[in-house]
Amino acid sequence: MESQRQIWDVLKDMCIGSKKDPWKVHTDAQQKYIHDHRLCLVVKGLNPYHQNPKGIKLAMPGTWGLIGKVESQVTDDGLVNFFFQKEHHMLTVLDKPPYNYRGWMVAVDLWSRRFSPTFLRSIPFRIRIDKLPADYHRLDIIESIGEMHGHVVDTQITEPNFVQDRPAQVWVQVEFDVDHEITTVRKVDIMPREPPVELEFSYKGLQKLCATCGSLRHAYDKCPMASTLSTTASALMEIGHDPYGTTEERQVAVVGINTGQEIGENAETSPIIPPALVPLTAYLIEEPAQNEINMIEATGTEEEYGLKRTSAGAQLEDQPAEAKRFARPSQEIYSHNEASTSTAPRVSPGIITEATTDGLVVARKPPVAK
Repeated sequence: MESQRQIWDVLKDMCIGSKKDPWKVHTDAQQKYIHDHRLCLVVKGLNPYHQNPKGIKLAMPGTWGLIGKVESQVTDDGLVNFFFQKEHHMLTVLDKPPYNYRGWMVAVDLWSRRFSPTFLRSIPFRIRIDKLPADYHRLDIIESIGEMHGHVVDTQITEPNFVQDRPAQVWVQVEFDVDHEITTVRKVDIMPREPPVELEFSYKGLQKLCATCGSLRHAYDKCPMASTLSTTASALMEIGHDPYGTTEERQVAVVGINTGQEIGENAETSPIIPPALVPLTAYLIEEPAQNEINMIEATGTEEEYGLKRTSAGAQLEDQPAEAKRFARPSQEIYSHNEASTSTAPRVSPGIITEATTDGLVVARKPPVAK
């Protein structure tokens, strides 16, 4: 037999009163709630891997230059409500998008639009259209091209200024859907019976995005299309995002990805580096250290794959897989796991290496000590 407490712990879940007439919140409380939200903006981060509501709550007032002049509240669904004291402050924020947190875009909308199907669904982007022939600098053509990005709000054509050596510029402002993909280069059929024109698009205020598909919701390493990249393209993508790389090295990696450069092999299976990727040879191809070569002696036994290891080398290879470390004076120790590449050539001390999912090893440079 169950105790009375156990019985009532279950019975208290009964929906007592649910069939009666609904209660109603007092009118003055309703009016105060609406008044309090009259000057309220809602902000939503688009990349949950790199953005969090608490960080957005702390960062946005500083981004807007309104520290101490706006209150904020994180909601249960991960949004952040910002309550403004003055209407012109809120209108100023709405007039100067887009905004970002940690480099990734955020969507901003009026709280009063919360029941609209387009609530927090778009980002106002001002896009410059480059390489459009002057003959096509017509508002109708520009608006038609802009509609490929989203709902067009405005178009602008700036004539060239020969005194200041400033070329003509074409701009279009659109409401960009947050789930659409950024397009930076595209061929466009402008007129019938004429070859397509390759146009370039620059999004003002855009910072981070997926370099693989153009999404605003994830980085390249979380992209569903990452598995479709070739081994070389994956390695170049790693180099392009390496914070220790130089601008020149990043530019070479970008050119390599854009032009589809691939590392080949000759009859002796030696890697063949395309001319465009020669500046990155030290990253893409690793040479074995001379002292390791001197440690190997040929024996001809099948069990050791034709190689005789020194006692030190055998002990090192027979150890359980663990992270190998490269230490530098007065610097943090860097490491990576080489469990499946114990016979892979190594780079010199002070270089970090990272194995891509396709097996190509990418060498990374650590920061130079100052």
